[in-house]
Amino acid sequence: MKNFFGRIKKYVPIIVFIFVMLSGTVSYTMSNNALEKPEKLCPGNCVGKGKCDLYTDKNSDKICDISQLQFASPLPTPILEKPEKPCPGNCVVKGKCDLYTDKNSDKICDISELQFSDCPFKDAQNHWAKKNIIELKEKGVIDGYPDGTINPDGAITRQEVVVLLVKAIGLKPSDSPAVNFLDSDKIASWAKEYIGIAVEKKIVSGYKDGNFNPTAKVTRQEIVVMLMRAMNISESSEALPDFKDRESISSWARGFVSKACALSVVKGYPDNTFGYSNPVKRGEAFTMLCNTLNLKLTQ
Repeated sequence: MKNFFGRIKKYVPIIVFIFVMLSGTVSYTMSNNALEKPEKLCPGNCVGKGKCDLYTDKNSDKICDISQLQFASPLPTPILEKPEKPCPGNCVVKGKCDLYTDKNSDKICDISELQFSDCPFKDAQNHWAKKNIIELKEKGVIDGYPDGTINPDGAITRQEVVVLLVKAIGLKPSDSPAVNFLDSDKIASWAKEYIGIAVEKKIVSGYKDGNFNPTAKVTRQEIVVMLMRAMNISESSEALPDFKDRESISSWARGFVSKACALSVVKGYPDNTFGYSNPVKRGEAFTMLCNTLNLKLTQ
C-alpha cells in the first residue's frame, strides 16, 4: 500500500498541472462568447431587474454581461436611459440602435441585436414614412396632434399643406394676410397667415369660382404644383412619363408633374398610373416634401 501511494504521489503535480490548464482553456473559451447564447444560464444575480438568461459572464465577475436589462421572449425590455447622443450606428446586425449608448466604447451598440425607434409619434413607429416624419419633426416643420399621433395615413387638406410648405422653406407668415377668397371665413385661424404669404409668393392660388376650399383634400397634382412653386423649381417642357392616366392630368400641372418625376420627388403607382386626382395622405406629403428639400440641399 505504501508503495502504491508513493507511486501516485509522483504523478500529483502532473495531474494538477493538466487540471489547471484545462480550467484556463474553459474559462478562456467562455470569456470570448460575449454575446453568444451560453450552454448554461448565467447566475441570475444581475444588478437590474430579473435575470439575463441569454448572455455569458465574460469577465467572470458573477454578474451577467448585460446586467441592466431584463430579457424576455421574444424581445428584451429595455430599461437603459436614452443618451444625449446616439450610438455610432454600426451594429453588427441589420439596422441601427439609435436610442442606446456605447458604454464600453467598443464602437458597437450595447444592444446590437435590436433596432429601436426614436420616432416621437406613437402611430408612426413602423410606418414606411417614419424617416421623413422624424426629419420634419426635428426641423420643426410638423408637431403632430395633442394625443401624440401624426395620422400618417390620413388625408391632408389644402390649408394644412400650405402651412407645411411655408414652415419648411422658412417664410415668415404674413401679419396682415390679404386673403380675399369667397370662402375666407372657412380658413382656420392658425392657417390664415400662412396662406396669406403663400398667395403673395404665388405658391398657391384659389379656384376659378373664387374659393380656396381650405378643408378640401389636396390632390397629387395640386401638391406637386405647390411643392415646385415653393422651391422655385420651374416646370419642364419635357413629355410626361408614360402613365396610363397622363392625358387626364390637368394642363396647368403637367409641366410640374413632369419635372417632379424627373427629379424623383414623386413617382407613379405600381399599376403605371400617376393618380393625379387621388387625395394625398399625410405620410405621402411628408415624403414628397423631404424629397424636395433634400434635392434643394444637394443642388
